[in-house]
Amino acid sequence: MKRIVKNLKILCMAGVLSVCSINSVFASDLNANNQPQQTTVFDRTNNVWNAKYFRIPSMQTLSDGSMLAFSDIRYNGAADHAFIDIGAARSTDGGQTWDYQTVMENDRINQTFSRVMDSTTVVTDTGRIILIAGAWNKDGNWASSTTSLRSDWSVQMAYSDNNGQTWSDKVDLTTNTARIKNQPSNTIGWLGGVGSGITMADGTIVMPAQIALRENNSNNYYATIIYSKDNGETWTMGNKVPDARTSENMVIELDGALIMSARNDGSNSRASYISYDLGSTWQTYEPLHGKIPTGNGSGCQGSFIKVTATDGHQIGLISAPKNTVGGYVRDNITVYMIDFDDLSKGVKELCVPYPENGNASGGGYSSLSFNDGKLSILYEADGNIVYKDLTDYYLAINNSSNKDVEYLSDISWEKATTSYGTVRRDVAHDGVNKLILRNNDDNKITYDKGVGIHANGEIVVDLKDKGYKKFETYVGILQNDTSSAKNSSSVKYEFYLDDKLVASTGVMNFNTPKEDISFNITNESKLKIVVNDSGNGNSGDWGVLGDAKFINN
Repeated sequence: MKRIVKNLKILCMAGVLSVCSINSVFASDLNANNQPQQTTVFDRTNNVWNAKYFRIPSMQTLSDGSMLAFSDIRYNGAADHAFIDIGAARSTDGGQTWDYQTVMENDRINQTFSRVMDSTTVVTDTGRIILIAGAWNKDGNWASSTTSLRSDWSVQMAYSDNNGQTWSDKVDLTTNTARIKNQPSNTIGWLGGVGSGITMADGTIVMPAQIALRENNSNNYYATIIYSKDNGETWTMGNKVPDARTSENMVIELDGALIMSARNDGSNSRASYISYDLGSTWQTYEPLHGKIPTGNGSGCQGSFIKVTATDGHQIGLISAPKNTVGGYVRDNITVYMIDFDDLSKGVKELCVPYPENGNASGGGYSSLSFNDGKLSILYEADGNIVYKDLTDYYLAINNSSNKDVEYLSDISWEKATTSYGTVRRDVAHDGVNKLILRNNDDNKITYDKGVGIHANGEIVVDLKDKGYKKFETYVGILQNDTSSAKNSSSVKYEFYLDDKLVASTGVMNFNTPKEDISFNITNESKLKIVVNDSGNGNSGDWGVLGDAKFINN
């Protein structure tokens, strides 16, 4: 085994506590006193390598509770085609302190362009940790700079049999054809899918991969996999997925099948495929394909893992940037979830660990990890690699997995506008007053759940693939003591399904008792709620949607 090249134990910026931007679907199930722990693991301003930039996170949480974080060591900046090694950080105290080492060095042939990069890691049944990475010694894009197999390219592997304390020398997977089977003859090059692989229930090791091929006088690249049945000694390459311009990906095992979530440069959303034969054939997996938006511009790597909720449901978690700004900014790294045992719920947001713009020079990548109830994410943050503990969100999944009711204030909205103040969840539009309506007996009722919205206002909710059966709410004028509300309020509510009016109220003022709203929404695509001022101005028009909820059963 190769000894540690560089080692330093430091107390990271941690203990730094940072709020993960919360999608309120799960807000009510979170422990508000236990905010997610955030730690800068690889810090471009203070590191043992004097490196100027870190990219490409990969993370493994081991059976003994120790954590391994991996990153490209980009000595001279963010560029892909540069002098790069791969480093690891190891923590045995829950991420408070970390040991650092270089686990794979480049060939040192070219001081400008020699590089090993874009690591993909996996833990096998034996406890062996395997890392694979692409290696080059010349400038040029891995998929488009040549029309035949690149002479300076290889895929290198290293492994550790002692929980990442020491690592083997590099093992070349591509020069020796006995180590990799089924590599197409028209290959330009390939490398790992970036992030992490899996060990299947039968012990088969599966690594995501991406391959560039020469086809019909042009270069194309595709997502694929490689797998090993002998603890990583030899590997077999699967076949490409149906769509070109797919690349970085990760897979999970579901009832013996492989499901893939992949970067898709040919679309503004992530692609998804399923294989029942270890990657020999792939077909589109509709519940995930195109369901996670990635914005205009470049696609991006994303992470994909499977966890099991306490009710036995198999939950897929996917992290990826929304890229609302476009280009390579790759802002708002978000964690999504899908319940494979109840696909009617569709894809939901869990949280936004990095609610900021990424660095367009290099950012947006992430790696999820789960073991023994601990959920973690490692992600790029402006040239640094940051760790965040998301275990409370896993607990929230467990708490919410059996709910037959979802509140309007706890789900994502496609649109929420108002001509005065802010549309608020579980509080009046001013952010201060409770949600209070007048009952038929002139007494007041306070609602813990609901929405405060001042006229003129509008809320739009996407209902597709949610499985909702009915929508119910109580509406009226907020019962507060302001003179404008008492003397001037006049509001009308309208409810539309797919732009068809299905329910409405008459003009409601301060003394009007609440009205009950209830209607069927089975198989509908969009709900629009309109709160208008009934034509006489919006003074005092403090609207309330009390106990607004979607019923699943």
